[in-house]
Amino acid sequence: MISKESHNSCLRWRCLLQSLLLALMSSVSASSYHLRQLDEGGSSSSDVNTDQQHQQQHSVRRLSLLGKLIGYGDPKNVEVKGGNPPIMPWVYPMTHANLPRPIQILALGGDVTWGSTLADRFSEAYPWLVGSPNVNHVDNFALPIEMGAYYSSICLESILSPINDEKKNYDVILLDFISSELEGFSWLLQRLKERYPDAILVYVHLWPLKALIKQNDTGLQTNFLGLDTTIDWEWISEESSIHNVHPNMSGGTKAEIMKVGGVFYSLPFPNSPKDAIEWFSEDWWHLSAKGHLMVANGILELLSTMQERVFQHKRLGTFGAGDRCHNWLLDGRIPPDVTFSGAEMTELSRSASTPEWTNDQTHSTNHVDVWLLEINPAKDGAIQVENKFTFPVPIIVAYMSNREQAPIFSSVEISVMGQPAVKIDPNYCFSIKHLPKVKYAFVGMANPGNNEVQIKTVTQQATPFQIAGLYLSKGVENAKADAVTAAIYRNDVTKGLDPAPTGRHVIFCFMQTDPSYRVNYTLIEAIIEDTKKRLSPGWTVHVITSGDEAVHRLSALSDVQVVDYRDAAFSHNLARFDNIYIPQSLNVVEYEKYCFYRWIMIREYFSCLKARGVPVEHILALDTDALALENPLHADKTVDWNTIETYRLINGAAAVW
Repeated sequence: MISKESHNSCLRWRCLLQSLLLALMSSVSASSYHLRQLDEGGSSSSDVNTDQQHQQQHSVRRLSLLGKLIGYGDPKNVEVKGGNPPIMPWVYPMTHANLPRPIQILALGGDVTWGSTLADRFSEAYPWLVGSPNVNHVDNFALPIEMGAYYSSICLESILSPINDEKKNYDVILLDFISSELEGFSWLLQRLKERYPDAILVYVHLWPLKALIKQNDTGLQTNFLGLDTTIDWEWISEESSIHNVHPNMSGGTKAEIMKVGGVFYSLPFPNSPKDAIEWFSEDWWHLSAKGHLMVANGILELLSTMQERVFQHKRLGTFGAGDRCHNWLLDGRIPPDVTFSGAEMTELSRSASTPEWTNDQTHSTNHVDVWLLEINPAKDGAIQVENKFTFPVPIIVAYMSNREQAPIFSSVEISVMGQPAVKIDPNYCFSIKHLPKVKYAFVGMANPGNNEVQIKTVTQQATPFQIAGLYLSKGVENAKADAVTAAIYRNDVTKGLDPAPTGRHVIFCFMQTDPSYRVNYTLIEAIIEDTKKRLSPGWTVHVITSGDEAVHRLSALSDVQVVDYRDAAFSHNLARFDNIYIPQSLNVVEYEKYCFYRWIMIREYFSCLKARGVPVEHILALDTDALALENPLHADKTVDWNTIETYRLINGAAAVW
């Protein structure tokens, strides 16, 4: 037993010895780094001063002896045998004394990681804080505009091409994609592991304050109440949040990053939203300088527990077949091997005429100019692109989408050198306002040499069809089987499906509330196919669902409109219902809640379609375990959009209007 006085005395000696240890570490590290630089610069080991080598080896022996003397820990733990010495956590600002060499860091993500709203992003954004004092070893390729993980996964090689160093490797890769659970993240991880197999992948979960809070008594969010610090805010529960950005998430990106041996860091989640306000800028979306510092320290502490992995030698893989991406969204530059006709490059600057793009897209007052290729609706547009690969590769078109109920973008048909045309309607009912406006569509294969992408306007609206980039990426072809990445091949389009002019619709609302439950998709597909046979061609079939496998499987059915509810805008009706619902059933609460949820989902979905000009007269809602055996028009009534009524046809099936 050590007395308090002896313990304090030991602590003082420990601090003194640790200071000496750090000084010696600095000396040895600098010497070691200097010798390594000489060797990497082409000098043989005999070119290095032999006395200097002996001096370094002697210093290492002294350092080892001193480390054993100190015990690297508290004297009261001296009797503990066989355990690992405690590790001092890293904290900003780091110094050269803490590091045997600079940490090579790559950052990919959106505008928070880029440093939006900061006074000086190069000195305040967390990737550079983590890499300090060696900030020139940090490559921050995050974008000031959210383009999602799809862009990085499709165009990884092209994104990193400005480095102009084919041998560049990374110790740590920081990833931040707010929409990554929805689009492209698993494929991005696959490409990163192929190129940088030994790098530490860190998913940085930066939840947005404004998307996760509601007023205590009404359940209203910031969309209605504004960013008022005097309001009694509380957290939206994890179960009722449809944004997939809740910090207590256990699936999605967290599960994907763990599968590949990566690590997951999340911005701390305080008991009260008011405790987090200072971590965010005035928009309550982007991090403030204090928030970036908190994230940097959290990542540094995490990396300090795996120092051996950080500094170990790392293998360098390949980009696979590679990619050639032409992205003019941020600079308006089109390379010489791409030409266009029947279109115009348009710059959208931050001005009174374009507030929707900048404010919605960046959630800030940051100046963001974008360039878009607008297709002339009076002419057939065309883009000529050269495929420099020696084999056919998929062509992906990046285009702007609309998130309002009223359609504003013209829809088009796109074809490549006589291949079947793909119809794209950029006006989506379901698209979360704070997620990327950029969508991606596979439009055909580019053969080696020159190719022409033809774009024909089929439905003209106030705004022409806008293209943000054209990407050639072989990896897309290999991702077809990936349920998450399959949306590129769905194109988020209706596959040419035209709603029945009769205004009659059948809808299956299939939401898997328990991911562990095994679903018989073969049975569900058979029921939907049987329904189509009985009710077509006078009825249009829709499916609202949410699971990756459900979207992938059901999208393969012909003449079925599949909607991924995870792309839906936040529903205040659902939030209000969730706030007042009192369960009185013995069933699981979430299951019973969904029985009410689906009617609100269906109503909002068809309200959106009707606002877009789709005829809506009759709606038949079916469960995925029921067959429609009778004529739905036995319950023939006119749609009343002020009320919701149901009429039971058979068990498990009802008409709603």
